[in-house]
Amino acid sequence: MSKARTCIICGEQAKSAEHIFPAALGGRRTNRGIYCADHNRQFGRLVTRLQRQLAMMNAALEIRPDREDKPKPF
Repeated sequence: MSKARTCIICGEQAKSAEHIFPAALGGRRTNRGIYCADHNRQFGRLVTRLQRQLAMMNAALEIRPDREDKPKPF
């Protein structure tokens, strides 16, 4: 029997799959049960802002988001 996972922020049930290192920054591995859906969305918005700020460096280092074949141009 598996233990129910809870959000590390609010304690609600955590069902979403999160990238351990954000996908927008090149992360590929996922884990379930870190955040609830609401906190996962909020964290995703922060990662999107960070991705925009790091776009030039990611392109120079050829860091690809997990669902793209090519790095985004800056």
